Amino acid sequence: MKPYSRFPISLLLCLLLAGSTTPVLSQTTVPDSLRSSHLKASDSLAPTPTASAELNRLVGLDAAARQSGDSITRLKIALQVRTLLNDAGDGILAVAHAYSVLKDSTKVFESLTDYARLGLGDKRICNGEDKKFTWLAGNPRFTAICRLMKKNTKPVSRATRILNFRDTGYLPEDIEYDSQERSFLFTSVLQPAIFRLTADGSCRKFAASSSSWPMMAIKIDQRKGLVWATEMAIPGFGGHADTAKGWSAVCCFDLHSGKLKERFEAPEGAQWGDMILNSQGAPIVCDGQSGAIFRLRQKVWERLDKGDFISPQTPALTADGKYLIVPDYVRGLAVMDIGTGSVTWIQNHPKDPCALNGVDGAYLVKDKLYLTQNGVNPERVVEVQLDSTLRKVTGHTVIERATPELGDPTHGVVVGGSFYYIANSGWDALDQHGRQVGRMTRPSLMRYRIATLRSIQ
Repeated sequence: MKPYSRFPISLLLCLLLAGSTTPVLSQTTVPDSLRSSHLKASDSLAPTPTASAELNRLVGLDAAARQSGDSITRLKIALQVRTLLNDAGDGILAVAHAYSVLKDSTKVFESLTDYARLGLGDKRICNGEDKKFTWLAGNPRFTAICRLMKKNTKPVSRATRILNFRDTGYLPEDIEYDSQERSFLFTSVLQPAIFRLTADGSCRKFAASSSSWPMMAIKIDQRKGLVWATEMAIPGFGGHADTAKGWSAVCCFDLHSGKLKERFEAPEGAQWGDMILNSQGAPIVCDGQSGAIFRLRQKVWERLDKGDFISPQTPALTADGKYLIVPDYVRGLAVMDIGTGSVTWIQNHPKDPCALNGVDGAYLVKDKLYLTQNGVNPERVVEVQLDSTLRKVTGHTVIERATPELGDPTHGVVVGGSFYYIANSGWDALDQHGRQVGRMTRPSLMRYRIATLRSIQ
């Protein structure tokens, strides 16, 4: 999910490096006409001891240490953040910054090498824009690290563009495939509706948002003839005021007519942008803001997680239906037992690691994961090979990165023997309030062929 709920998470990490305090997010009331009177959540979003709360705590401690000029304490906090984030790039950079303040060049080089080995490359580090590293300019080890980062930003293109959307004004977020109609359905953020996308790139409206809120996730239950989608109030999007946030709902439409069958309101304060259906066809939704994961069971929302996630995005369901592979935008990939809520974090490859954070959507095909990563630098789409337990990375292939066509990728769908994904969605042309700050160009639908599976015709 690329919407509003992502920005406070990124902001927290920036504040850790800058040492400021984080703003309090306001909420508003939802109109009574949009409430589901028959539905109550079985669990609220009130935090128990959670990973999200721990990150907030560390950011607060870092701000106090910075205020007092305590660089040693800031280093200790940065090391805790790196551990919390499972060695994600943002955590590694926090440690590199802390060591740089202490002028420990050996530790800085070790940290920046770890960062670059993940396939990441931040031009600000090497061009002097990141002032914390300018004192290292000219050092041969720093120069070698910058060469690796530059290599990581070279374009890679292993996918094929199938079509361009005819309009620039959709901001497509999620996509599904309707096998009966042999066409795609996608959600639109700027035009709050679901649209049908045909092979020539033309679009027609399938169903409108019941609340005029941006449409986010979409999943099709072909067997039952249902379309599930989430809608979420985002400030600035669709004319909503800055206070219009913290409200979400899951809508169920008839696949053939597009008629709204039911609408299930989320708990107060929820921001549900990502979803999957379990093996029985019940929606499981992820809150990218609170870190909670819910399942709809007998028209009641049941919380599944135990507070391990900070910003869970579109998960993948294992073949046996017992586990979710959950991409946490800041912590990486985890396998969650749906029945118990217990979590195991997927281990990176020790000799050839790849960034596992910044993932907007995860799609599982046997023992391979297809990831859309719009929260790493550079943004990319990756095929990750897992071991037979699905708990360890054994290899990876970059499908696309740093190409003119990629822009901001969002979500995808596996159809037959191919992985299709939305490229150049348009998120990078907007600020966090939906205001256009760059030129919107036409999104693309890309296809990557999975060699071991039969493709659709």
